[in-house]
Amino acid sequence: VEHLRGADGGLHPVQAAMVEHHGSQCGFCTPGFVMALYGLWMTNPDPSVVEIETALQGNLCRCTGYAPILRAALAAEPPAGAGPDWVAHLPMDGFHLSNRQLDHLGLRHRKGAPETFDAAGLHVDLSKNLIDEDVLQHLVEVARAADVEGRRDAMFAGEHLNNTEGRAVLHTALRLPVEDDLHVDGQDVAADVHEVLGRMRDFATALRSGSWLGHTGHTIKKVVNIGIGGSDLGPAMAAQALRSYEVVGISAEFVSNVDPADMAATLDGLDAGSTLFIVSSKSFTTQETLTNAHAARRWLIDQFGGDESAVAKHFVAVSTNAEQVEKFGIDTDNMFPFWNWVGGRYSLDSAIGLSLTCTIGPMDFMRFLEGF
Repeated sequence: VEHLRGADGGLHPVQAAMVEHHGSQCGFCTPGFVMALYGLWMTNPDPSVVEIETALQGNLCRCTGYAPILRAALAAEPPAGAGPDWVAHLPMDGFHLSNRQLDHLGLRHRKGAPETFDAAGLHVDLSKNLIDEDVLQHLVEVARAADVEGRRDAMFAGEHLNNTEGRAVLHTALRLPVEDDLHVDGQDVAADVHEVLGRMRDFATALRSGSWLGHTGHTIKKVVNIGIGGSDLGPAMAAQALRSYEVVGISAEFVSNVDPADMAATLDGLDAGSTLFIVSSKSFTTQETLTNAHAARRWLIDQFGGDESAVAKHFVAVSTNAEQVEKFGIDTDNMFPFWNWVGGRYSLDSAIGLSLTCTIGPMDFMRFLEGF
């Protein structure tokens, strides 16, 4: 809207008409009106009445008088520099154009246009946006001026871009090929990542083949992931999306809600002898996760008549706190670590994805990582 101010810094005639006939600028119709009018000026500096009416249709609500606004638009001169450049400097939130307006502004699908392309087996159509090649180039220039490429390369190299905690931001390293060489803070990151991936593969293979057995000699049929935030949302989403890859009879449940009803509903009907719990907590001190983990532990021990030794065959941990993991009763050989440079929201392709590895299998999990 600032772009509609007059040369003297006051309101543009269109804005002035809105204020006069409505008392203020309507938050509903003003943004759409402004964008439609600018879109028209961008393609035609001297529009006719019909062209203006077409551009405005659907962008004025009943709160303001149509005729005064139309007269103001007819009398208005396009701002200096009206053209493609202005688009890169205006917010697009909440702006919608009808098909008729899209036709008028030439923004509907154009077969063979550069805004349509094929990638990764998908046909992508971006032609219905208020961005053309010129605007896109301006946006790229803005990104380069902000050194987005430099910051990207610094992230890939392991520089400490997390200024708050003084850490690297290296979730991308979780998908490095084994032969890649990346050292950060003296650690061979690629080697560390693939060592954990190898342990995940071996564990999931043992679980799926039946060589890992529960306390009473039963194979595992249900995996229950206990976590919160990124330790829950990522694997839960992926498990639902990839459920057709669950071909060996192992499925997963996910518990994150500290309300005991959530855990109770999950445990209802489960067979303790064929259930494995994965406690996902980097510090193994997260209150919500440990509350649920201890509830599951009590349930399991009760199912086995008070035998606490059953915990070792029915609980594993995704954590870095070996002391607390062992105190819980989990064998630290069944603890799968990840690193402080893995943000929670990006942790699915770390050991946090262990539940997914168990259900879809190690080979498909590696294919999943390759697709990132």
